Amino acid sequence: MKTLKYLSGALAFLMIFQIDTATAQTFLNFQLHGSYTDNIFQNYSPVEDYISTWNFTIFHQTKSKTTLYYNGNLNLFSQYSDLQNQNHHIGISKKQSIGDGKNEFYLGGYARFRIDKPVYDIYDNNNVYGFASVKYYLYPTIMFRAKNTLGMRAYVNYTDYSYFENVLSLNISKFFQTRTTLQTGIEYYYKDYTGNQTYSATGPNGLFSRTYIIDSPNVSQLAASINLAQSVSSLTAVQMQYLIRSNLSGENRFAVLDEFYSDEVLFDDHYSYSGQELSMSIKQYMPFQFILIISGDYLEKSYNNRSVYDLEGNELLGKGNRQDYQSSFSSQIEKRFSGQKIPVLKSMDLFINYSYRINHSNDLYYDTSSAFLSAGFEMNF
Repeated sequence: MKTLKYLSGALAFLMIFQIDTATAQTFLNFQLHGSYTDNIFQNYSPVEDYISTWNFTIFHQTKSKTTLYYNGNLNLFSQYSDLQNQNHHIGISKKQSIGDGKNEFYLGGYARFRIDKPVYDIYDNNNVYGFASVKYYLYPTIMFRAKNTLGMRAYVNYTDYSYFENVLSLNISKFFQTRTTLQTGIEYYYKDYTGNQTYSATGPNGLFSRTYIIDSPNVSQLAASINLAQSVSSLTAVQMQYLIRSNLSGENRFAVLDEFYSDEVLFDDHYSYSGQELSMSIKQYMPFQFILIISGDYLEKSYNNRSVYDLEGNELLGKGNRQDYQSSFSSQIEKRFSGQKIPVLKSMDLFINYSYRINHSNDLYYDTSSAFLSAGFEMNF
């Protein structure tokens, strides 16, 4: 019933696409991906699974520079079918030119819903966000961007983790004649939980029962980054980024449950840790419309007030907080068919991707590695 409710709302939203069709454009995108991983739960005890992802997107752009869109995806798992989930995303954005047209102002909002099977309905959440952004050229070769996003995520079946969020980002880009772009940015994140967290504990033989209230109302974080993009030639591009993040106040909520369990969505978003990240990618255009993309990342994560446990779930006193060092590598080949005489091929792209990740952690549950192989196609209409 929940699925029908969300889909009905999405269809009602999309009916406005019929307005002003004489001066508007509609774009459709369909993607189908098949994937294999040798460590579906990303922990010390790897188990494999096969995943298929179906994704559909529709954009509608009016002459007045308003964009309406819907995106839906379905993730199916072969071995662990209870992990199946679907996501629906609907939104609207408005672009307004400022001055000579190079400067622009954006205003919009979106709603997003996630629906899981009953075993994992702890993940179910509803999101409503609004945003405003501006792009302004201070000089012909210097561009300033600012964006503010404000909204709420509500966990349907785990309300202790519902929160309001505000994100402010500022960045400046400098364009050089050497086909180099240098960008620096800063982002401020603020998460405010909607209520106090409570849990109950029962003493031996049920002699007493107590309810505890954890008042952890908010957490704030600051991130700064520098990004360098270089066009080596008309066929080769290189990009590098360094980012550092630090928690300013508060801490993310984390529950130590009777059964050792980690929910990446609830407990391990970027508010959970401070640290630094370094990434690099190379994009190479090849003959016959092939594209090769090679990328690598290195992350250091220092978790805030997250104790270390052994594999039986016992806290290891004196080991400090959880510390992760993560390295990953990815290689992807894409094939485009633009210019083909066969109509169905004109809008088709194919890809195959292999990625490998190693996570070294002082918490042995998270000391692991995983490989991921995926292939699929994309069509635009």
